[in-house]
Amino acid sequence: GLMLSGMARNALLINADTYSRFTHKKDRATRILFSDAAAVSWIAPAEDARGVVDIQCSTGGKYYESCIIPAGGFRKPKSGETSLASVDASGNTRTAENLHMDGMAILGFVNSRVPKQIRSLLERNQRSLEDVDLFIFHQASKMALDCLTKLLGIPPERVFSNLRDVGNTVSASIPIAFKDARESGRLKPGQRVLLAGFGAGLSWGSALLEV
Repeated sequence: GLMLSGMARNALLINADTYSRFTHKKDRATRILFSDAAAVSWIAPAEDARGVVDIQCSTGGKYYESCIIPAGGFRKPKSGETSLASVDASGNTRTAENLHMDGMAILGFVNSRVPKQIRSLLERNQRSLEDVDLFIFHQASKMALDCLTKLLGIPPERVFSNLRDVGNTVSASIPIAFKDARESGRLKPGQRVLLAGFGAGLSWGSALLEV
């Protein structure tokens, strides 16, 4: 929007999360997934017709409790009570000041919303899944990536993943994956790329790029 309006010609988009500060060391549901990372993306007007083709974003606020830190903010400040740990039925330990995540609920939400949005974005740009050379999804988990690949019916070789190397780097995951795909040779000039992110909110968004 800043580029199109002429309000800016160069912008740095900074994504950084340090989830290690909010995950309990005995919470296997979150501890094994998330890693700390930061990414900086340089955004500028394209000199040709290539670049960002279209973006579509959505949010479903009623599902906010699926991924939340219940205490520590203005609504529920930290206290002696919020620092008390409890153990859930799966043996995971956390306090109200730690990240609480219902992984299966989020996975079900993602599977029902993200493929529809991707198809909608492509349809309104007169494109199909076959027209996309590379898909880069938020690196949530292997299960999430495998489900999206299967639900969309796309070949695994057209889906880039660096999850094994860096884990779930939250908001920095797509910029880092984009950089790694380019450096590894998977992402090449002239290709059409589709990005799709999803997570806390719950929110989800997709972007169609020509690089």
